[in-house]
Amino acid sequence: MTEPARGVELVDSVIAALQAEDGGLLPGMPVETPEGLAPEAIAALTLPDGKPLPPSLARFLAYDASYLDVLDADGKLAFRRFRAMMTEQFDEDTADAADFSELLPGWCLVVPGGSDSRRFMYVGEPDRFGEYPVFIVDIDDVPYVCLAYPGLDVYLSDGVIEDLTPELYTDLFDHEDYAAMLEDQARRNFAGYVSFDLSGDAETEHLDDE
Repeated sequence: MTEPARGVELVDSVIAALQAEDGGLLPGMPVETPEGLAPEAIAALTLPDGKPLPPSLARFLAYDASYLDVLDADGKLAFRRFRAMMTEQFDEDTADAADFSELLPGWCLVVPGGSDSRRFMYVGEPDRFGEYPVFIVDIDDVPYVCLAYPGLDVYLSDGVIEDLTPELYTDLFDHEDYAAMLEDQARRNFAGYVSFDLSGDAETEHLDDE
């Protein structure tokens, strides 16, 4: 079976689909026309550990730098540790109640989506495509975090190329093309979990659960 496109190839497909449908804009993009970063500006950006950007992020920033809204006032990528991200995005009380730092000790980069939830690219260990997973943390009722996309490239394609998560955040674990990639990321970056909540009830799911 042929593998699905990943990385730059998938993001190029997303961009082509956007340009064909609505002039190249994603819902919520705060500009009339996309405007990307110059190559030298992208080359100056690195991950917190000094490694290069995942291919998907570099490619999309070259297309548009406004939608993802991932740059701080100094033009650097606005990475935070998990708890600091929760404080910044919500408040101290929420950060206390929804602290998944022990499971996710790496760096987090918030991307668009959610009201009582946040999506973030997690910089732990990259997969074989050089991509980092996208998680969702939800604070509605019991705080809950799950692995939702194997990479930013797949996150960007959701709703543009294909509706990938029509019912549940974790729908892609049942997807023909992406299930194995998500399982790989779960073992690399989430101790084998699919989802985890702090109450330890049925919302916590592990790949090795019987």
